[in-house]
Amino acid sequence: MTRTAEILGSDYDAPAQLPEQLEHYAPKRGIALAALKRAEAEGDAATVEVLHWELGLIDLWLSPAKGVSPYRGGTYEAYAKQYRISESTVAYGRERAKETRDVVLKLHYLSFVLLRSEPRGRTWIELQWELLTSCREYVSGCIQGSKSDPAHSMAVWIDSALSAAGPLMARPGVIRNEAYAEWSQWILGLAEESLTFPREEKKEYLRYRWLADYLEHLTDLPASAASPALQERSLGLLGEAAVFYESNPLEDVGSIRVAEAEAKLRRHWGEEGDKVHERKVRRTFAAIVRRAEFFEKTGKGFIAADAFREARQLVERERRFFTADDIAQLQRAEQAALNRGLEAGEIIPFKVSFKVPSQLMDYTQETPDKTAVALAEQAVRKIPNRKEIAEHVKETSTQTPLLAMARRTVISPGKVVGESKSPQTNLDLDVESRAMLQASLFGAAVSTTVARAAEATGLTEEHLIVPLFPLALDEDSLLFIRRGCERLIAQDFISATHILVLRIEDILRRHFRRLGVDTTEFKADVGDGTSRTDDVPFGKLMRLTLPDGRSVKEYLGSDLWEHLDSVLNSQTGLNLRNEIAHGLAGPQHCTAESAGIALALLYQLAYVVWLSSRAGTETE
Repeated sequence: MTRTAEILGSDYDAPAQLPEQLEHYAPKRGIALAALKRAEAEGDAATVEVLHWELGLIDLWLSPAKGVSPYRGGTYEAYAKQYRISESTVAYGRERAKETRDVVLKLHYLSFVLLRSEPRGRTWIELQWELLTSCREYVSGCIQGSKSDPAHSMAVWIDSALSAAGPLMARPGVIRNEAYAEWSQWILGLAEESLTFPREEKKEYLRYRWLADYLEHLTDLPASAASPALQERSLGLLGEAAVFYESNPLEDVGSIRVAEAEAKLRRHWGEEGDKVHERKVRRTFAAIVRRAEFFEKTGKGFIAADAFREARQLVERERRFFTADDIAQLQRAEQAALNRGLEAGEIIPFKVSFKVPSQLMDYTQETPDKTAVALAEQAVRKIPNRKEIAEHVKETSTQTPLLAMARRTVISPGKVVGESKSPQTNLDLDVESRAMLQASLFGAAVSTTVARAAEATGLTEEHLIVPLFPLALDEDSLLFIRRGCERLIAQDFISATHILVLRIEDILRRHFRRLGVDTTEFKADVGDGTSRTDDVPFGKLMRLTLPDGRSVKEYLGSDLWEHLDSVLNSQTGLNLRNEIAHGLAGPQHCTAESAGIALALLYQLAYVVWLSSRAGTETE
């Protein structure tokens, strides 16, 4: 016997008023916590110990998510320290399970004892059987008391109990062989009864909400436990649910859940795996497309595009069940929906204007030579510091936590170029966005300075190319860069951007070849039996390794490497290299800012090369 009833009163062990949730058992926890505070105030150490144990067992998670600790997500050691749990607590839990008439408390006590028991022997099996039958008692009690469930939460709590019971039903020896059929029938009966669980009148769509979740627990039992008649009835119920969900295009989650449960049951009962999987995939695909087409018809272009994209992702994962025409059709549907969304103004643009003092945007010096040097020096200082930007973004995120967690989609005409589904990827997008804003401001300053210095001091393209001497450019390269700078001075930003942006990649390739890096890749068979050597794509170029073992990122420095990637190659950055090289550039890409950024990148590369050569000289 324990002292718990003496300390907390006989009503503490009275039968639970079901339905009541398994986790966060507030009614009894509140009693125990109040008694603990009184005992602490009175200095009653023995009572304090008992009540800490009691709270520790009540606070245990009985059906945590996969991979989550039952000790409130933490380690047993930390949990034991918090609740002063010792070896004696196991015996306490066993006694309490015998004493109490409250099935919720009993489930907590038995669960703790099972967690801390040696997993072997008849006693261990009997303990699991007692816990399993207590779960069933709890479920039955919830159903019997369903009329006192105004919040309609009973189905959720029953699902938690079944999740706790699942591993026990699946463990050999816990249920006697001759009892399996009866347990299968119990699960089926529970699933059938879930169709009549209390719910609000306007929520008829919840009729089949728990059917799949409950029936899926038939897979916790041996396949032989389900008679042909039971299998037929179970699959028939799921078929009814599938028809019900198909009538509402917004109930795709229900359709998909039913398809998953049916596939799991069919595989468990011995049907051929690939056919079962294909049926599940096709029903999932159909449900997603129904949702997409609904939003398409109701004029919600972006939501429809998101659904078509989800369907496309499924098709890409399950290619063997779909054709190239299926993929092309989905791609066209997504593009059309995105364009309709843009045309209909579903995204409301907003602009934030701010003034920058003119002196901060003009680095003109008294001579053109000094102006060119000043621009090159400023370019090096203006390489965005990603670590510093990330700290600022984190500070902002703490002030707007919901915005920091919200899913984001980056859209270009006819396509999605980036997605974010976690706080970390949101952080990465925000860092890149701020880095590109900084770059654009400096790009504008470069273009402003070049124009003003040309007029005030006679700055020419010859002055602008002087800081590039560390790059050791040949005349062919200089010819292009001179023309690009001349176009920049003339404020012909379309020409300047097209010329200067593409020179950056060429200069990188030439420089890495001088360092001994192979910037090509050999293709043994291009499809017709012949071989070919290609230049590596830009993305791969930026990930090559130098002869001394350093990566390109280490050679350039992390900040400049990230900056180059965002400006030239990142779909969620400026992506100037790809837009121009692929003939996709529009007026928004060929601006004063873009041309200035391109020239600044050349200066930044020149500095890194100069710094590297200087380090090499000092080493020698």
